[in-house]
Amino acid sequence: MGNPAVDAHAAPRHEAASASRAKVLGPILAIALGITISIVIVALPFVPAQLTESGVYSARGRTAYAAVSTIIASIITATLLDQTRRLWLTQVDIRLHHVINGDGAEWKSLNSRWRSSLSISNFREKFANWHIEITLLVAGLITTSIVSSFTPTTNTRTVPYTVNIPDGDPYECAGPTGSGNTVPIYSWTTGSGEYYAYGSVGCPTRYAVTLMGSINTQSPSVYAYADAGVAVAPSAIGVNAAIYSTSLRGMGQPLSNLLAAYSSNAVSTTTCVPVMTSNPISCKPGGKTVALDSNTLAVFSEFSSCTANYTYAITVESGLMTSVFCPGSFVGQGQIVIGATSALTHWLGSALGMEVPHGPTDTFTVTCDVDATEVFSYRSVTLSLQPPGQQTNVSQTGYGRFLSADSNTTCEAFGSGLANDAIGSALYAIAAAGNWQDLSQNLYWDGLLESLAELTDVTASYRTDGALETSRSPPWAFGNSNNALEDVLGLTAALVVSRINSSTVAVDGEAVVLATRVGSGKAFGVAFALPPLVTVGVLAMLLMKRRTSESTRFSSDSLVDILRAGRELS
Repeated sequence: MGNPAVDAHAAPRHEAASASRAKVLGPILAIALGITISIVIVALPFVPAQLTESGVYSARGRTAYAAVSTIIASIITATLLDQTRRLWLTQVDIRLHHVINGDGAEWKSLNSRWRSSLSISNFREKFANWHIEITLLVAGLITTSIVSSFTPTTNTRTVPYTVNIPDGDPYECAGPTGSGNTVPIYSWTTGSGEYYAYGSVGCPTRYAVTLMGSINTQSPSVYAYADAGVAVAPSAIGVNAAIYSTSLRGMGQPLSNLLAAYSSNAVSTTTCVPVMTSNPISCKPGGKTVALDSNTLAVFSEFSSCTANYTYAITVESGLMTSVFCPGSFVGQGQIVIGATSALTHWLGSALGMEVPHGPTDTFTVTCDVDATEVFSYRSVTLSLQPPGQQTNVSQTGYGRFLSADSNTTCEAFGSGLANDAIGSALYAIAAAGNWQDLSQNLYWDGLLESLAELTDVTASYRTDGALETSRSPPWAFGNSNNALEDVLGLTAALVVSRINSSTVAVDGEAVVLATRVGSGKAFGVAFALPPLVTVGVLAMLLMKRRTSESTRFSSDSLVDILRAGRELS
C-alpha cells in the first residue's frame, strides 16, 4: 500500500507536467502546420497542380470544391488562431504571477490584455493592445489565404499533336512523265529527255476560281484570305489546308481527332510546316498583243519565246483578252502573258494601277515572271481555335479561327539538315501552274479574266472627264507585291498549293487546351503566404518567451485555475 499523502501530492504534479508538455507540443505542431501551409502556397504558382486534364469545372463542381476547401481552411485557421490565443494568454499568466498582489491599476491593465487575447475586448481595449489584435487578425486571414491560393482557375496546357502534310514526293498531279500522272497541261525539261509534268484532271488547280473568292481585298494586312472558315494571316499564306480544315481528303484527320477529344476546350495548335513567304509572281507592262484577224488574238512576250493565240466569238474591236502561262527552264519557273484590246485594256491596266488607252484599236500587254523555287520556307504556324475576344487578332477578322505564323524565324520540321523534305519540285510545279483555271476564263468567248478583274477592284467606272477610276491600292497581302494583279495571282497560287492532296508525312507539333488547375499560377499568389508566415513567426516568438520565463501558478485559459486564484486572493 502506498502512502496516501504522497499519492495526493504526486497526482497534481503529474497533471501539471502533462499540461505543461501539452502547452509546448500544441504550438510546435501549429508552427509545423503553418510552415507546411506556407510552403504549399508559395509553391502553387510555380508547380502546376491540374484538377482536370482538359475542360473547366461545372458550377456544381466549383461549389463543392469551394465548400470543401473553405472547411479545411477554417479548421487550419482555427488551429493556428487557437494556439496564438493560448500563447498570448500565457503572457498574461506570466504577468499575473508578478502582479497578483499588486494594486487595482495593474489588474485593470492585465484584464485588458486578457480580454484582447480572448477576442472579447471593447474598442478601447483593442486600441491599447493593438499588437495582440493585429496578430489575431492576421491569423484569422489564413482562411482567406488558403481559399484564395487553392481557388480553381482555368489555365492552358500543351498536349502532343501530330499532323500530316504533303511529303513533296511526285504524285499524279506533279511528277516525271510516265510516273502515272494525268495528261499534263504544262511540263518542264529537267534533264536528258526527261520531263517534269503538271497534270490537270483531279488536280488542285480545279479549285482556283472557287478559292479566289475568299481573297481579302479590303484589309489584306489583317488576313490575306479566308478558307474553310479560317482567316489566314499574311505570315501563313499557302499553308496546307489540312492544318486548319478537317475535310481535305483525309489529311485533316488529326485536327478532327483533336476537336473530337477536346471540343471547345481546344485553344490552338502549333506545327512547323511550309509557308509561301513571298509572292512568286511579279507583273509589269511588256509584250505585244496582235490581232491576226477580226476574231483571233495573239500575245507575245518580249522577254521570252512565250506566245499564244486564240479565236473568239467576239471581234477584236469589241474587246478581247488572251492569256497564257509558259513553263520556264526550271520546274516552278515560267511566264504569264496577258493581252487585251479595245475596251478591255482598262481592266488589265487598272489591275496594275495604270490608266491606259481604251479605244477600239488600242492594245495593252502585261508579262508576269513566275518563280516558285525560292518562296517557300518552314515556319511555326499557329491555328487559333477560340472565338473572337479570346485570341489576339481573331476579333479583327470576323472569323472564329485564325491562322498565323512567326514571320521572324524559321523552324525545322524533320530535324536538323532535313528541313526541306516536303519542299520540292511537286510544290514548285503546282504553285507555278496554280493560275491555269483563272487564266482560262471565258476562253473562246471574249477571254475576259473576270475573277482577276473583280479581285483587283476594277469596276469599269469612269469619272465625268472620261479618265479611268481605280480604287484598289496597297497594302497587299505579300510584302513584295507591287500591284493588285500580281498580289491576286500569287494568292491564287497559294490557295491552290494549300489543296495538294498527295501522300503525306507526319510532323510533330503541339496543341494547347483549356484545363483547370489549383490556384492562379501567377507569381502574385506568393503574397497569400504572408498571413500563415506571420502567424508562425508570432507563435515562435511567444513560445520562446514562454520557455524562457519562470513557471506560473495559474493558467488564465482554465476556469478551474481562475476560481482557484480567486479563492487564494479572497
